[in-house]
Amino acid sequence: MMEIAYNNKIYTIPPPFDECYFGYAPTKEMTVMNPYSKHSCTLPTFAYAVFEVILSTNMTQDDDLRDSGIDWFKKNFYNQYLILLD
Repeated sequence: MMEIAYNNKIYTIPPPFDECYFGYAPTKEMTVMNPYSKHSCTLPTFAYAVFEVILSTNMTQDDDLRDSGIDWFKKNFYNQYLILLD
């Protein structure tokens, strides 16, 4: 498990998401757009990495990984979840 401080809060990144590459600045914010609705939101790089894993499960059909990623996203970035994944 990994912990990252972002916006005065500690986020716990559980396995296997803690093995993601978060780049040199895991708390750097980026704008992400839902390709279907065209709505966008801001995410820190570490949350974007989890989002990318969730998207990759569409190809790998790993439902357990998808569900654990979605659960983490809902708990930690609920508003962004509504824009990107709901």
